[in-house]
Formats: sequence, C-alpha cells, structure tokens
Amino acid sequence: MELVLSQGYGWSAFWIVLLLCSAITTFFYARTFADLRRRRFAKLLVLRLLTISVVVLLLFRPVIQYSKEQVQKRAIFFAVDTSSSMSIGDASAPAAEDEPSGAAPPTKPRIDQVKEKVRLWGERLSKDF
Repeated sequence: MELVLSQGYGWSAFWIVLLLCSAITTFFYARTFADLRRRRFAKLLVLRLLTISVVVLLLFRPVIQYSKEQVQKRAIFFAVDTSSSMSIGDASAPAAEDEPSGAAPPTKPRIDQVKEKVRLWGERLSKDF
C-alpha cells in the first residue's frame, strides 16, 4: 500500500509547492502580525502552516494505491478422442522376455491408455500448470 499523487506529479513537486507556500505565508504573516507576542505568533503560524499543508496535499489529489500480485497457474487442456475407435484394444506394452514368443501381447482399450497417459502427464505438469 502506498500513497501516490493522482495528477501524475511526483512528491518533489509537492514538497517544492509546500515550501514555497509556507515561505510566502510566513513572510506575510510576520509582516502583518509583528505586534503579537512571540509564543502566540508561533502557535498561530504553526496552525496556519498545518492548514496550508493539508490544503496543498488535497490539491495534489493523493490516492492510496494497493496492489496485490496474484500468481495464477497457467491452464493446460487435454483433448481426448472418445469415438468408438478408442474402444479398440492395442498392445499396451512390448512383450516381456519371459512370455512365449507366440503369445499375443495383452491388449488394452485405447481410451484406457490415453486416460493413463493424461493422468501421468497431469502429475508431472501439476507444479507448472
């Protein structure tokens, strides 16, 4: 959270204007009320300078700016074909060495193979997406 000036002015411009206004006010106030006691003059001058400071600050239109960074993970989508051709079985793995060479490799429907791959990819990519 920070306080910024909405007109695009920097804080240096604010301080310059404030010092200039304070100097002019002090000069004319001292000339006008020179007959006041020193202590009373100082109290009134401080009150007047505080008022001028508030007015100058309001003229610069301060805004409290709050910014929060929200880290949002990227999204990833998997498109899966669910047509009837996906129910056809395919060999899910190469034949093991201990299986007889004439035996047919085990078949698994394509949709099940895809679901397994998507689950594995999802686990692997979960920290990035």
